[in-house]
Amino acid sequence: MGLGAAARFEVSGGSYSLSSVTLALGNIYLPGNNNLAISIFADNNGMPAGGLLETVVMHPTDLTADYLVVTYPSSLEPVLAGGSSYWLVAEPADLNLVNGDNNAAFSWYTSGMVGHAGYREFNFAAEAWRDWQINPDSLVPAFRIEGTPIPEPGTLSLLLLGAGLASYHGGRKRRFKANLVAIGLFSI
Repeated sequence: MGLGAAARFEVSGGSYSLSSVTLALGNIYLPGNNNLAISIFADNNGMPAGGLLETVVMHPTDLTADYLVVTYPSSLEPVLAGGSSYWLVAEPADLNLVNGDNNAAFSWYTSGMVGHAGYREFNFAAEAWRDWQINPDSLVPAFRIEGTPIPEPGTLSLLLLGAGLASYHGGRKRRFKANLVAIGLFSI
């Protein structure tokens, strides 16, 4: 077996640093086989063919049953820009071209919501992936993407300016206190 599944998501509002990915997933063939990679790709013309942002997990060891909800933390914490589309992709990490028994099957359970979802198959004869088949009105798999908001440049500038003013003001107080000690008007 060689099958990849993908679900598209869009980041609304501001930009976020990826924190974690949660999926409703299960190992339905060869329990104990962990031949799976879960990755985030940028959207490229409605396909999960943009740049790879991160492989969140490769060869997970916690998928030991049919029905599980698993969470994987991001180690690279890539920036997901507001207004942009991305794809969450689950597919084999390694394809055994000699013995297909190593190619486990995982079930990614649906969320009940309609959106862009897709799949692709590995052509073992040609040793290459076939093109993605995308359906814009498909039941999407169940998943949650969590991130940490990234302040906009204007907000960040104001925070830095405020910190600088507080530091400057604190420094002036210490210098004034030191001057009073030096002329004997204030004791510590």
